[in-house]
Amino acid sequence: MSNQLVSIVVVTAGTNGHIDSCLDSIRKQTHPKLEVTVIDNSLNQEFSHDILRRYPDVNLYQSRKNLFYCESLNKGIEMGKGDFILCLNDDATLDKRFIEEALKSFGLTFLNNFT
Repeated sequence: MSNQLVSIVVVTAGTNGHIDSCLDSIRKQTHPKLEVTVIDNSLNQEFSHDILRRYPDVNLYQSRKNLFYCESLNKGIEMGKGDFILCLNDDATLDKRFIEEALKSFGLTFLNNFT
């Protein structure tokens, strides 16, 4: 298994209640080294506090204005420390082996045997 850190950036506007399914699917990943950043464009402090209460392990950036999607992703990418960055909409849910399989496609399992 790869030991690469994967930074995941999730952009949300706090609508439709999708964020829980997305973050729950990230929690279930078989790849152990993950860093999750949520960019919150909801402009709702209560929504941000609720995310942190339920998901204390995420990095949360609460914007004071709506950054919209591209600027939000750029902010999340800037905050990430991972070897790889995965950008997600808040309505995306991942199969539990998604990141593990994605890293295999880069040949990282093979490469890590030599490092």
